[in-house]
Amino acid sequence: GTSFQTADVLVALAEARDAGIEVDQGNVDRGVAFLKSLRTDKGYLYAPGKELRKNWDALAEKEALDRTAGRIVLCEHALFRWKSLKQEELEASLQKFFDHKAYLWDVRAYRGEEARPKSWLVTEYDTPYANFAYYACFNTAQALASVSAEKRRTWAAEMRKDLIKTKLAN
Repeated sequence: GTSFQTADVLVALAEARDAGIEVDQGNVDRGVAFLKSLRTDKGYLYAPGKELRKNWDALAEKEALDRTAGRIVLCEHALFRWKSLKQEELEASLQKFFDHKAYLWDVRAYRGEEARPKSWLVTEYDTPYANFAYYACFNTAQALASVSAEKRRTWAAEMRKDLIKTKLAN
């Protein structure tokens, strides 16, 4: 599994629990432990593995945070939903997303890759990487529901500007 997959499943299981559906706590505990094993001071590894960890550890903090901006909020929100993360840690991850989100928007517009698979859908305005930016916005919007109204207003307004700017550019 990956950090994305595990965090998505944990969020879905939290939603199911909140809707009154019985959830296997053993599965939740394994998912939380797996996600925590991918958590680093510089964000989240994509997946486990000694080589991935070695490469990740070699990255400068800014580069690592740029690369993890799309998944840090999802992963932290999943842990928060299962009481494995404090409110201030979730808010710190949201701040990291907003501090490093420009990288996601740059990746969204990247057009220089010659060897991309033919199966990837490329529109006139977005590349196959665009989903990372939009997926991160979706997960950030979900996490914003868990923060104070003041922070939610500030961050939602910033995200709205980015999305409108992208729409207008397209």
